[in-house]
Amino acid sequence: MSKKACIRCRNQKRKCDRAHPTCGLCTRLQTNCIYDSYPVTPPSSSASPTISAETPGVRPSIGFPEFDFKASILEKLSSTPIEDIAGLHFRTTHLWFPILADANLCRRLPRNWENFGDEFTLLFAVMSLLNTVPPEANDSSGDIIWDEVRELYLLCKTWFSILEAYGKNTLGLVQARVLLVLFETFHGLLPAAYISIASAVRATDALCVYAEINTPLLHSATVEEYEEDYRQTWRCILILDRYIALESATYPSVTKNRVFHEKLLLGTPQPVSIPLLSPNSFSDLFVASKLLDKVQSTDFLEQDINLLFDEKELAIVTQNKGPNQDSLGSDISKDLSLYNSSWAINNTSLLILYSFGINAPMTQTESFSCMVLSQNYLSSLFAEILDVISPYTCSPTPGPHEAQLSAELNFQLLPPFLTHMLFKAASIFTERMRKGDFERGTVDGLRTLRKMLEVLGCRWLCARRYLKLLDEDTTLRMMRALD
Repeated sequence: MSKKACIRCRNQKRKCDRAHPTCGLCTRLQTNCIYDSYPVTPPSSSASPTISAETPGVRPSIGFPEFDFKASILEKLSSTPIEDIAGLHFRTTHLWFPILADANLCRRLPRNWENFGDEFTLLFAVMSLLNTVPPEANDSSGDIIWDEVRELYLLCKTWFSILEAYGKNTLGLVQARVLLVLFETFHGLLPAAYISIASAVRATDALCVYAEINTPLLHSATVEEYEEDYRQTWRCILILDRYIALESATYPSVTKNRVFHEKLLLGTPQPVSIPLLSPNSFSDLFVASKLLDKVQSTDFLEQDINLLFDEKELAIVTQNKGPNQDSLGSDISKDLSLYNSSWAINNTSLLILYSFGINAPMTQTESFSCMVLSQNYLSSLFAEILDVISPYTCSPTPGPHEAQLSAELNFQLLPPFLTHMLFKAASIFTERMRKGDFERGTVDGLRTLRKMLEVLGCRWLCARRYLKLLDEDTTLRMMRALD
C-alpha cells in the first residue's frame, strides 16, 4: 500500500484505499490510477530482471524482479473476447461450483481488456484455465495449447504471490484463488492443490482480520450482497477443502474441527439455474460435503474409533446407510444422477463408510452384524453406480484413453466430483481381484468403472491420474481378465 492517496482521489478529496496497482475508486470508475512516486503499471517485461528499489509496500532491501506479470496475463487473454470467457464459465464450471455472483460480476465488468484491474485479470485468467479442455493423451498437436495453459497457470501463481507481498487481499482475489485451487484439484496438480487450499483459507480469514486494508470486490454492491458473496465463498472453500482431503491418507481437511461464527453459514445458498437439475443442487452438495467430512474422520481414526463413534453408534450409522442419505438426491432421477455433484460426493462418503464397516473393530456379534450390513449396502451401492454409468461406456474394445458412448454425454454439465467416486469404487473392485475374486460381476464392474474414468479423463486430468494409480495395483493376470 502507498503512504499517500492516488492523485485522482487527492484532487477530488475522496477517501483512497491506496491499493496497488489500482485503487478501488479508480477501478470502479475504470480510469488510470497514478501515484506520485511511480505509475501504476509495472516496468515493461522487456526490462532486465533486476531488483527494484521502488517496489510498493516493500522495503527497498527486499524488492522484486521488474517483470509485468499482469500485462503478460492480459496478452494471453486478449485474443479471446471478454464475453466468451465469462459466458463459457457461467455455462459450465459455475453450474456445479457457483462461487461468483454472476449479476454482480456483470455489473462491474469492464468493456475492454485495458481497463482490467488485478481482480478481473486473475479471475478471467483462471476462468480461461478452467474452460480449456486438455488434449488427448496421444495427441501431440494439443501439446502446444496445453503448454500455453501451463504458462498461464504459472503466471497466475506468481502474480498471486506478488500481490500477497504487496499486502493486497480482496474477496475477488480470494475467489480467483479458490477457482485456481479448483483447476489444480481436478487436473491432478498435487501437492499444489493441497497447499493452495490452506492459503485460500487464510486469505479468506484475512478479509476479516485485516479488514481495514482490504478493498471489497463489489464496490457497487450492497452490504447484504457482499455478505452473501462472502458466505458463498466460504461454502465453496469448505466443499473443496473436504474433497481435497480425500487425497491424503492420514491428514484431515484444513478446516476440520473448526468452529465457524454462527452468522457465517446462515441462510440457504442462492439457487443456481442448472439445466435438468434441482435449484437446490448446490445446497445439497454442501450438505453432502458435511457427510464426507464426518466419514473421513472415521477413516482417519480407524486405530481408535472411539474418538469419533462408539461401537454401537457406528453400527447404527452403517445400518441407516449413513446420515443425510435420504435427503440427498431424492429429487434427481437415475438418468440425471451423473450430473449431480451431491450424488457423487454422497456415494464417495458411503463407499468409505461401508468399506470401513466391513473391518470395523467391534465385538464378535456386532462385528458380524456390521460386516453383513456393510457388504449388503456396498453391493447395492455398486449396482446403483454401475447402472448409472453403464449407458456411457459401451465400447467393446477401447484403446488407451478412448471411450465410445452409447448415450449422449453433456460434458458441459458433468461435475468432476465424479472422478473420486469412480476411483474409490474401482479401487475396491481392484482389491477384490487381487484377493482372487475373478467372478464375472467383479471383472465387468471394474471394466465399466475404468472406462468411465477414461471418459472423464477427456475433460479432467485427475481421472487419468487415477487410472495410473489403479494400473499400479493391477497385476498382469488381472489386466488380461479386464481385456
